[in-house]
Amino acid sequence: MPEPGDLRASLASAAQALTEARWDEALALLEGCEAWPVEVAEHAVLVKADALTRRDPANALAWLSSTDDLVETDEARFQRELLTGRAYANARNFDSASARFERARRVADRVENGPARLAYHLARMRWFRRTGTADGPDIALALTNPDPTGRAAALAIRGWLHASAGNFALQIADFRAALEIATSAQGACDVGTAASIVHALARVAFETADADGVEAARRAYEFLRWTPCVRVDQFQTVRILGMDAYVRGDIVRAQWLLREATHFAPSPAWQALAHLDRALVAQFAGNDAWALDEIETAAELAKGVPWGEMFGEERFALVGLAVMLAPIDIGRSQRFAATFSRVGLQNLAPTYGIINDVRGVGYEKYAFGKIEQTQGNRDTATSALVEAYNVFAIINYHFQSMLCAQALADVTGDETWTERARGHVAHYPGSPLMRDGQPLVKKRDPVIDGLTPFQLRLARAHWAGLDVAQLSRQFSRSAYTIEHQLQAIYDAFNVRTATGLREVARKRGLV
Repeated sequence: MPEPGDLRASLASAAQALTEARWDEALALLEGCEAWPVEVAEHAVLVKADALTRRDPANALAWLSSTDDLVETDEARFQRELLTGRAYANARNFDSASARFERARRVADRVENGPARLAYHLARMRWFRRTGTADGPDIALALTNPDPTGRAAALAIRGWLHASAGNFALQIADFRAALEIATSAQGACDVGTAASIVHALARVAFETADADGVEAARRAYEFLRWTPCVRVDQFQTVRILGMDAYVRGDIVRAQWLLREATHFAPSPAWQALAHLDRALVAQFAGNDAWALDEIETAAELAKGVPWGEMFGEERFALVGLAVMLAPIDIGRSQRFAATFSRVGLQNLAPTYGIINDVRGVGYEKYAFGKIEQTQGNRDTATSALVEAYNVFAIINYHFQSMLCAQALADVTGDETWTERARGHVAHYPGSPLMRDGQPLVKKRDPVIDGLTPFQLRLARAHWAGLDVAQLSRQFSRSAYTIEHQLQAIYDAFNVRTATGLREVARKRGLV
């Protein structure tokens, strides 16, 4: 066995790796630490438990249980109870988490900053359970922690509690304050904590059109030393910054960032979502051929993904695929829609912020409304989309409100929804979605309404650039059938060629 001095050096390196979000490296340095001399093992098993908790709470709980006999001092027993409670909370076992935190309370006064450290975990669990408030005593006590990571984390939880009450301006303020602590801590602040705050700040600032908040997230993003262990937060931040750049008219930066997001995506499910972001931008820009390429890439990536085992926002890729494939391939669209209906937003990790406030309801209603829209169920689509719009409009989530209003304008043909969509986009100065004062959404068209659902999907794919052979493969129909249906479409639009069809569709605001 290595000398105690060497083991202490390995322990110090592992603790530093943990802080820097190099969790696999920390675990490798602590391999076999349960057999180290007790004076080193006590601390080592807890550092390892912390690293495991960030990966898989079940593994962390098993490790903590198997090394219980190595923890003897008050500080170690206190930290063990906090880590065990946190792992239980992350696994949604809140009763067991509460029991562990009560055991930690017994020794909290005997360890350094014990009450403040415990208060953070209690506030975090109350946020998970939707029973906490931003002005609660646990938050106030947690903010007295002199450790920068502890204070930053407490501010982040207070921010989420503000969001639960619908106050996103205060949430942004707390996130920005937390990042100021993190960036001024000279490498002492936990990178995993900071990464999640950067992602959350970028999202809420983008949705509420808070340009200063987005800029603060961008600066923190460039400051942070990202690692593969926090790749999901890095990916999410980049895609949000890219979308914000687009809706504010910085097209070049948007294209660069959204392309970067496809490289940062840590799994096929996330990669599919990245390509759907690019497809959405392509549709906004009227580039249907580009949009089709991105949609097909996303659909290919989505094959074989175990969607029921996904516990984060990547599930929304199913909605995007269902919606964007509907005009092209209704069979695949309905398969993705059915998969989302099965997995929904249930059983998401409790750390996924939106499930702890009204936004979770809004996103789920929007998803199901869009799916109902693709399947031609106008009444149920309208009902779900109106409910989603009301959620987002009340909290000034302007981008999501715009998407809801766009969908409602398309479903109902009501110009009121078009005007509401314009109003939300107006919060993003320079947006290409407002260029030349043109409508944000495609108006209902009597010719379109006269086509069969298959003809409508065929027409959209055809004017996007697909020829007869490509349409035959895409829709699994014979070339004769495709040509026959295209002639009916040409007759409806009073044109003779694909070029003429595209020109008329553009003039009618359909492309």
